[in-house]
Amino acid sequence: MIRVASYLDIPAHLMLLSEMHAEAPDGYGALNWAKVVRKITDAIDQGIVFVYEEDGQIFGSIGGEIGTDWWSDDHAFGDLWFYVRKDKRASKAGFALLKAIKQWGKDNEVSLRVAHVFGGDVDRTDALYARAGFKRLGSVYSEGI
Repeated sequence: MIRVASYLDIPAHLMLLSEMHAEAPDGYGALNWAKVVRKITDAIDQGIVFVYEEDGQIFGSIGGEIGTDWWSDDHAFGDLWFYVRKDKRASKAGFALLKAIKQWGKDNEVSLRVAHVFGGDVDRTDALYARAGFKRLGSVYSEGI
């Protein structure tokens, strides 16, 4: 089941995002827990955090914030995180979360920008975004991590 997150979900988000960070490449940077809590709280305040839940347990989440590009005053949603636990990645969880954020964008007349920067299964994640109706805009490259 998909639902909007509440402040009571912050501890579950800390666990999820800790798992997400553990899957990132070595050297990506230590977590600043105060900053993480602040960003989760800010996103919940804006009502743009959705969770995938089964039997009272959260297995995935997407959250973000509204911002503008440096060249424009047009607002857009940008994801801060999109994560589904490994044991639910073959389920409908990821697709359902993307569907929920797309509906939120439509309801609020806000364009969406989502990305995946970490993870070993880039092709599978790209396919998920494509199935959910997102268009690929480019790639992200890194040096030094």
